[in-house]
Amino acid sequence: MRLFLSGLLVLLLGPPSMASERAPKLDLDRPLLPQVLYVNVEWRSAETPLFVAADAAVHSDGEINTALYPSPQARQELMGIVGQPPTDGCVRAEEFYWEGLAPERSTLEEGGKNSELVFKATVTGRQYGFRDMEPGQLLRVVPQEVFKGQAPLGAYWIFFPAGTFEAGPFSICKIDRRYPAPPKLGDTLLLMIPEVHETALPYLELVNGESVIVLSEEDRAPRVSQRYNHSLEEEVSSAEVVQRVRRAAESREIRQ
Repeated sequence: MRLFLSGLLVLLLGPPSMASERAPKLDLDRPLLPQVLYVNVEWRSAETPLFVAADAAVHSDGEINTALYPSPQARQELMGIVGQPPTDGCVRAEEFYWEGLAPERSTLEEGGKNSELVFKATVTGRQYGFRDMEPGQLLRVVPQEVFKGQAPLGAYWIFFPAGTFEAGPFSICKIDRRYPAPPKLGDTLLLMIPEVHETALPYLELVNGESVIVLSEEDRAPRVSQRYNHSLEEEVSSAEVVQRVRRAAESREIRQ
């Protein structure tokens, strides 16, 4: 899957045409979380951002930001998500389904073997918002230990498709049962990235819930995806999960 290629632009404000004037210089050793993230590739419109922070996407009066969503269709689509009738005071947004190719990873061992990059990382930042209209949170993670592949940058961004947050006057409660419960700031993650795309910038695509495990500091059972949970015959500790994934990742077996 070659979704994120070179041409990624990180902007605080403004459409891609203003990138040369308003794009801040990105420190790849300590990349901060962006308010707006554009990707300029053939398969998507350069006018539509990949990620927009919640407070940038929806104004306080409930109107969609026309500068970031110039297409009436895009604004209508986003309003159709955030403007749904609330339940118990919160707009309930459920799973989004999109075509993303990922290798077979129904067990921890397959997760380690069939991912290109496997590493532990600490969550150091969070920005709630929308990735291609899907509510969730952009996380900043700092690598701790790399078991497979290379993670040379000081921090990376990943989009986690769940979370509870405010977007203008709307309260959003997004769940995704395929993923573990969202991490907190300071949590340690075990990340298994199916493919590292050809870009020097720090965005990594999870693709599905098998790409992330939330470890427990007290070495209790970690939070894993629904699929991994079904494959485990008994409760295992965070240390055992890391050991099993690390052993598989270091096996050098060619993935199917």
